[in-house]
Amino acid sequence: MDNEMDADPEPLDNETLTARPEKQGTNWPKLLLILAGVGFLAILCLSGLFYFALVQTKDELIAAVSKVSSIPDLNDKPLLLNRIAFVGNDNNIWLVSPDGENLQALTNDAAGDLGYRFPTWSPDGQHIAFIGPSQNRSISLYVSTIDEIMPEVLYGTPSSTPFYLYWSPDGQFITFLTQEPSGLAMRAIDVSQDGDSRMLEEGSPFYWVWSPQGDQLLMHVGGARVFSEEAHLSVLDNHEDATRVELKPAPGRFQAPIWSADGQDVFYVAEDDMGDDAIFGMNMDTLEQYQVTNLTGIGRTYMVISPNNQHIAYLEADLSRPIPLGSPYLVDTT
Repeated sequence: MDNEMDADPEPLDNETLTARPEKQGTNWPKLLLILAGVGFLAILCLSGLFYFALVQTKDELIAAVSKVSSIPDLNDKPLLLNRIAFVGNDNNIWLVSPDGENLQALTNDAAGDLGYRFPTWSPDGQHIAFIGPSQNRSISLYVSTIDEIMPEVLYGTPSSTPFYLYWSPDGQFITFLTQEPSGLAMRAIDVSQDGDSRMLEEGSPFYWVWSPQGDQLLMHVGGARVFSEEAHLSVLDNHEDATRVELKPAPGRFQAPIWSADGQDVFYVAEDDMGDDAIFGMNMDTLEQYQVTNLTGIGRTYMVISPNNQHIAYLEADLSRPIPLGSPYLVDTT
C-alpha cells in the first residue's frame, strides 16, 4: 500500500499538454441579419404566389363571363323559387323548398273550417292560385305572385262557390268549377285583367282539358250516355261569345279527355258500333274519329298520354274493388 501512496505520477506527453481552444461568444447581430434576410425572401415568395393566383383567377373569371351571350336582368323577371305549395294542419297555404328549407306561410288567417284549399301553380311557376275565405266569409278565388306575397281576390261571389282550379297552358286564364244555385258550372277568368268571369257551360259531372295553345277547351259533361241523354263531348273556343260545338260521339264511362301535346288529336272513351266502350281519337282539323282500342270492363277508364303522343296508358277500374284498383294497360295511339 505504501508503494501505491508514494508512487510518482507518470509524465504527460506533448499531445496531452496541448491547450484546448477558448470558447467564443455568439455573434447575435450577424444571426439576426441572416434571419431577417430569410424572412424577407419568404414574404417576397408568398407575395408572388398570391399575385399569380389572383391574376389567374381574374383571367378565368373574365374568360367565363365572356362566354355568356347575355346576362338576365332579374329585375325584369322574378327568379323562380322552386317551392312546393301545400295546405298545412292549420288550414293555411304554405310554401317550402324540396329539401324542407325556406318554410314560408302564404296565408295566416285560417280559422277552423274556414281554411284555404286547392293550391295550384301557374305553368310558369310565377303565380299560385287557391281557394279560401274572404272578408264576407264567402269562398273566393285568390291569386298571388311568388316574388311579392300579396294574395288578391280574383273571383268572389257569395252564391257561386269556386273549386277545382285549372290554369291555361299560357298562364293567362284560370278555369274553375262553381256551385251555382242551379247546379254545377264551369267558369273562366283572365288573370291579367280585372273583370268578370265567363260561364262556359253547366252540367254535372264536369271534366275538361285545355288545348296546348290555350285557345280551346274540350269538355266532357254529364257522364256516360248510357246513363244520361244529356251526356256529351264538346269543343269551345277560348274567347268572348264563343259558341260551343258538340261532337257526335256518345261519351262512355270515363272522366277527363286527353289533348295531344302537338294539338292535333284528342282522345276519349265513347261507344262503338256495338254499344261497347272503346278509346277513340279524333283529328281536330277534320273532326274525323278513329278507334284506338276496345275496352274489356264495364268500369270507368282513366287515361294519360305519353309526352311523345305515341302511347296511352289507361286503367280500367274493377267495380268489385275500390278505385283506383284495376287493370293497367298500354296501347299505341296509331
